[in-house]
Amino acid sequence: MKQSGFLILSFITVCVLLSACNVFNPAEEIPSYIEIDSSYFSVNDPIKEGSASHKITDAWVYINNDLRGVYELPAKFPVLDKNDCDVTIRPGIKMNGISATRVNYLLYKPYTTRLNFTPLSQHKITPKYTYYDNLKFPFKEDFETSNSFENYISSDTSIIRVSNPGLVFEGNFSGALYLDTEKNYFKAKAVSANKIKLPDSGKIVFLEMNYKCNNTFAIGFGSQYNVDAIETLLLVLNPSPNWNKIYINFTEEASKNASANEHFFYIEALLNPGIEKAEIFIDNLKIVHAE
Repeated sequence: MKQSGFLILSFITVCVLLSACNVFNPAEEIPSYIEIDSSYFSVNDPIKEGSASHKITDAWVYINNDLRGVYELPAKFPVLDKNDCDVTIRPGIKMNGISATRVNYLLYKPYTTRLNFTPLSQHKITPKYTYYDNLKFPFKEDFETSNSFENYISSDTSIIRVSNPGLVFEGNFSGALYLDTEKNYFKAKAVSANKIKLPDSGKIVFLEMNYKCNNTFAIGFGSQYNVDAIETLLLVLNPSPNWNKIYINFTEEASKNASANEHFFYIEALLNPGIEKAEIFIDNLKIVHAE
């Protein structure tokens, strides 16, 4: 009897221990997966919106309106949700070209779909984005038919249109700027047939631009008050041997100078030490903002 009691007690102890193990080590849920290799961007109206070039680097993933993560592309990640779910992918960029300022680009419309999640299911998607319908494009320059840059008096050289296929980003023309030891300084502002008057109240304003260069150059923001102008240097772009795309945030400067008669931006460059000839190419410059 004593042995039987001992066996029963041992059995109960084992059951309790196994139950405790299940409490502290519950069965792991089996995820499904989403894979996003790249993103696709298109424009609805090329005349109004300009080029469809983009540099979407991240995916902001929402499931049933809850943010589940921000993923650098390409990405593959697990999802523990079950059954049919609404999935929203918002496009992420490096604001001002800085990796530390990765943001959801609020001028692109998010991609939405509905997915059925079952254990180990695989969902490979390519988000497709467009601009929101109500955006304004008060300045565009792709150099196909014009050159909208006006030199400052201090500038030694000018932006010219080039058509060499090896130098052009897309289309038939791009803008080019050359500096050397004799003509080593450049500064010009973007001008428009209509005054560029940007919104206030913190409404989002960006300059988009394609560029490549072997010399640093700067982008600045300007506000014209009658005869006086206020200029603010915003950022300096480093050399890029291949064509790059950048999104430059004008929101703060536009809001601070909401009472200005008009706004503009400028490009400035000085020949870097150790370089005999600087080459800076630009294309598809456009200011985009919400109404």
